[in-house]
Amino acid sequence: MKRLGLLLAWATILLVTACQSRAQTTTFHTDPYFANVAMVVLDYQSLEIQRLHARQQTPCDDLNAPLPDDILLKKASGFFDTVGEYWTYRIMTDEHGQPQEVMGFEIKHVHDLAVLEMEPGDFGGFAIMHRCSGLLNFAGSIVWSGTGEQLFPAVPLKPKQGSLSEEQIMSPESLDVLIGPGAHQVDPTQGKRAWESTQRLDVVQQISRYPHRVLVYLYPRTVGMFAPERASWVVVVYNIAPQRHRP
Repeated sequence: MKRLGLLLAWATILLVTACQSRAQTTTFHTDPYFANVAMVVLDYQSLEIQRLHARQQTPCDDLNAPLPDDILLKKASGFFDTVGEYWTYRIMTDEHGQPQEVMGFEIKHVHDLAVLEMEPGDFGGFAIMHRCSGLLNFAGSIVWSGTGEQLFPAVPLKPKQGSLSEEQIMSPESLDVLIGPGAHQVDPTQGKRAWESTQRLDVVQQISRYPHRVLVYLYPRTVGMFAPERASWVVVVYNIAPQRHRP
């Protein structure tokens, strides 16, 4: 019965992924008035590009404020429900019923992005969400046997080399490196090399023509002892959209 439950859970996430993937395409063109988000997955050791994804969404600007953490968590709960059958979370509220803290998760704000981590027992996972659009941009499971895998997005872009040299790439407004659960011995400065390894991609060059930010996340995939041969870097680059004033 336990195995059947897990199979049904995976079927659910695949169905949700298929529906959300309608927003994904195999080609990508930027629009500076949207948040153009590229996600590049690289092998931890070789820095070889494994997968590339991109999507447009509502930006953070004066018309679109960041969503509260409990709303982001509810939007991501369909994903987290599939990676641990014993997963529960509890939203702590103050005397006015306003959310104060989400128990069972660590939620990290990194400018326009939020990283939601479910600390793994046998199963765990993480999700990278845009705080203003509320969209899930990347999600992966973390499994004790080292078989954690990317669960969203499902439809990749075909990597295409851009025409700019690395010297012509605008420096990001910020470069943040986060280390996933169980890999805290990894030097975060290694994340800069992962970012540099993405800069010849056409979609990255399209986005970095505008003011942009970069988040690099070390995705360990496994629980317990860090396994370099299983791990990946997830590089997320997105432009900072101009402010739009209310009429």
